[in-house]
Formats: sequence, C-alpha cells, structure tokens
Amino acid sequence: MNPTEPVLDISSVSVFAAIDPDGSRGIARKVLLKFAEGLPDRVQALVEAADRRDPIAIQVAGHGLVSGALSVGARALHVRAAAIERAATDGNLTELVEQLAELQHCAAETRKAIIARFGGAGDF
Repeated sequence: MNPTEPVLDISSVSVFAAIDPDGSRGIARKVLLKFAEGLPDRVQALVEAADRRDPIAIQVAGHGLVSGALSVGARALHVRAAAIERAATDGNLTELVEQLAELQHCAAETRKAIIARFGGAGDF
C-alpha cells in the first residue's frame, strides 16, 4: 500500500453534510457501511476479470472501485484501483497482477477501518 495515502479519510464524506447537516439521519455512516458490504464482491469481480485476462472487464470493475473508493474517502484503495485501471488500459497485465495483490490487501484494510469506525458486520 502507498503509505502516503490514508486508508480512510473521513473528511471526504463531508459532502453528505448538505443532506444530513447534523448527522442525525446517519447518511454518511449508511453509505460507508454499504460500500464496505459490497467491497468483497467488487474485488472478487476484479479478480475474476483478471483471471480471465479480460481487459474490458478489468477496466469496468477497476473504474467502479476507483469512483466508489473516492466517494467514501478510501484514498489508498482509490490509488490502487486507479493503478489497476491504468494497467488494464495500457495492456500491462504483469503490472496489473502485481497491483491486484496490493489492492486485495488494501480493500481488506479499508473494510476493517470502515467497520471499526461505523459499526459491525451486523449493521449491513
């Protein structure tokens, strides 16, 4: 993982303050937990696309992770997913495989951080 990027940057979800100014509706929490809930499936889709060596599916799955991670402040995951998306676009499958292992680790750390901060798996 890139040590310069935080696993989770909560300030990134301040956009939700516009629709839930006092946080009483728990919108940011719900969005983050929903992201954490779906993260294993998103990563698995990327792994399966890489196993098939399907650059289009890799780009699609990678891009979904790029935008999703960015929207919830999962900055380290965003960096890893963007690197995979670029490697797929460039046709660099060697780089993609190297980045994929880091992304899997980063996704697990991101999920743990969200659950630790916002609630347990039972909250999904």
